[in-house]
Parts: sequence; C-alpha cells; structure tokens
Amino acid sequence: MAKDLSEKPTLLIVEHSEKTREELVNSLGKHGYQVEVSDTVDSALEKSQQIPFSCIVTAIDFPDCDGLKYLEKLQKIVKTTPIIALSSNTNVSSAVATMQQGVFLLIQKPIFVMEVVRAVEEVLANKQKARGFVSIQNSLYADMNFEVPGNLGQIESVIDHIAEDVEGKVIPNSEDAAFRAVLRCALHNAVIHGHQGDENKKVKVYASLRQDQCEVVVTDLGKGFDPQSFINPDNLQGAAEKNPSGLVRIYCYMDKVSFNEDGNQIRMIKQRQ
Repeated sequence: MAKDLSEKPTLLIVEHSEKTREELVNSLGKHGYQVEVSDTVDSALEKSQQIPFSCIVTAIDFPDCDGLKYLEKLQKIVKTTPIIALSSNTNVSSAVATMQQGVFLLIQKPIFVMEVVRAVEEVLANKQKARGFVSIQNSLYADMNFEVPGNLGQIESVIDHIAEDVEGKVIPNSEDAAFRAVLRCALHNAVIHGHQGDENKKVKVYASLRQDQCEVVVTDLGKGFDPQSFINPDNLQGAAEKNPSGLVRIYCYMDKVSFNEDGNQIRMIKQRQ
C-alpha cells in the first residue's frame, strides 16, 4: 500500500553527493515542499513504489550505473510523475536520449540550487496543463536541427524557428532584432561565402536551448577560412569596416564565438542575462 504523506507537494531527491543532497533538501524545504531522499538507485526505485511523489529530482550519473536504464525503470514505476534529471554528462546525444526516457527536464551539473527550485516550480505548475515532457521541454529545453538549401530565401524560416523558441527565455524580447540579425549574418556567410551561392549544397544548423543559454552551430560544406585573418576578437574597434561579413556584429553580440579547425563551422553561445 502506498504511503500517504501530506497534501504538500512531496519530492524525492536522488543524489549520491551528500553535500548536494543537503543543499537541495534545505532549499526545497524552505519553499514549502516535503522532501524524501535517496542516495542510491535501488533506494530510489523502492521509495518510488511506496510513495506517490509529486516530482522526482534525480541524478543519473551514479558510479557503476547505466543512467538511461535506471530512468527507464523509474519511469515505468512512476508513469506520469514528472522527473527532473541531473547529469554531469554534457554530450548532446546523451542529453537527447535522456529526454526520450520521459524526463521533463535535464539540468547539467554543477547545479545551482535555485535553478532546481525554479524547475520544480515550473514543472508542477505545468503538470496539470499537459502530460509528458513536450510542453516543459519546449519551454526550458530544446534541440533543433535544420538542413538549409543554399538559397537566401530559406534562411528566414530557420531564423524564425530558432528565435521564437529563444525569445523571452534566454534573451529578452527587446533583443529580438539583434539576435535575428546575428543569425542572419552567420547563415548568409555560409551560403554566400561558404557555398559560393551553390543551391545544391545544404547548410547544417544546430540550435540548443537550455535554461541558462542558447547555442547555435552553423556548418557549411565550403573549404573554410582563417577567422584570425579577418578579425581579432580582442581588438574589435574599427574592425567592422574591414569585415563586411558581419563577424564583428557576431562577436559583439554573442558571449562566446568559436570556429572549428577547418573554418567552415561557427559556434555561437548567448547566455541568459
């Protein structure tokens, strides 16, 4: 028989780090939640069968444990109970696989306790509106992949897709035009300079939205270039006149900009203010 606690939202915290467990328990307790804890996967699975939790916050990077298999077992037990996963693994494919296990939200370690508190609040607020991680994923976590034909007319639809997911979340609405302009510069460069206008070549665009940042990676099939021959990121003053490709605008707006060794891929990161 399931153990009945109280009408307060009851959370299960599953974490192998004692320090992190204590920080989460103290903070979530102060915000009015009743909290149960587990320091092992087996204990978490057992408690999940006994208590009807409102939400489960669990690490998935336990030593000697397959995090995805653990999530699969946990999801079968709790069914519609929202799960927030904590992981030190920053691999994109692993992140996507984690979300496919029914996880509402994935937060990368090291965590900020208040980030977890806000995530729990949002997950529980949306729990009654829509089942599953689709609604929550779209607001806090998203991965988008596009292949854009070498046609400038196709660029705007990709920019719209990315910007609409980012606006009001990572960037304020007041920066919408600036964000779109930077994306436009990067895509124009790929089509015009990278592919020399060849419409048979496709530009690959990957966009990743997380709670604290948005990452956009644009890759073309061109021979690439040496970014340092065009611009010195440490000395942007007056460089715009020498760089009609918009690199200065990109460097000035984005928080992090980098290129691959071949010079045909740009990675841009805008952090949440």
